Amino acid sequence: MLDKPIYRMSSAGKCARALSAIRLGKDAGPAPVWLMTAAEEGKWHEDRIVQQLDGDGLIVTGRQEELILDFPSFQLIGHIDGYVTEADLPRELLEIKSMSQFEFDRWMRGKFEEFPQYADQLTCYMAASELKNALYVVKNRSSGYVNKWFIEGVPSDFDTIIQKIYGVEWAAQAGQMIEADFNPMSLECKRCEFKHLCTEKAETLEPSTVAQLEKAADLWRRGTALKSEGEELVAEGKDILEAHAKAMKPEEKYSYPISGLVVSRYFVKGGPVSFERKPSWNCRITDTKKEEQNG
Repeated sequence: MLDKPIYRMSSAGKCARALSAIRLGKDAGPAPVWLMTAAEEGKWHEDRIVQQLDGDGLIVTGRQEELILDFPSFQLIGHIDGYVTEADLPRELLEIKSMSQFEFDRWMRGKFEEFPQYADQLTCYMAASELKNALYVVKNRSSGYVNKWFIEGVPSDFDTIIQKIYGVEWAAQAGQMIEADFNPMSLECKRCEFKHLCTEKAETLEPSTVAQLEKAADLWRRGTALKSEGEELVAEGKDILEAHAKAMKPEEKYSYPISGLVVSRYFVKGGPVSFERKPSWNCRITDTKKEEQNG
């Protein structure tokens, strides 16, 4: 195979179906505006972080160096953010990301568990560079805060990544795409530029079925809105009723009836440490009319 198909290390963490779509040249859906803006800002933030690392005494080299892994059926190619060294210490791989507040919160919450595609990308870079350690720098574009993470060893399994790509390539050579299940709850699926290739089966539903499902979706949406409004009204009413009981006797338990309700404010003592219950004032509201109806 003279001109081998090329797979990108930055995309190696995508699902097999998305990789199939890329390999077969399928049309991608329109990119969201926020993604395009983030890509443009990413280069600026990357340059700023490199300057900061230099100010901290770290030496950054090899920016955008191309790495190539050659396999019998394809090539895996990537461009790294660089290498970083300090004094006489061995060099490490450098990877830089910049994120919105929402994405940064996800990163701080779960690191690569929240961003498995980034784990696979870094694993490919480390395999191609033959480096065992990396400095992973993530910047919050909203606050400017920078999280630095020194990583020892690859964050995911390189063999699993390569076997997935082999499967995609073998299917592509037969003109086929790898099957996949679309998960509407998954951020990866929601944001995938090829999700229309996973959800197109829904377009073949009978018109009557579509109408029924659309009605159910509308009911769910209205019910959710009413539930949220109801919870807000309950909370607001309880705050006012409890505030009156507190005003009458701030340091004593107190009950009073109003419009068929009985409002009772009482003190709860703290429990053992194992229960993690702190002393506090609580309020209980009993609807006597409702109890009479149930009775």
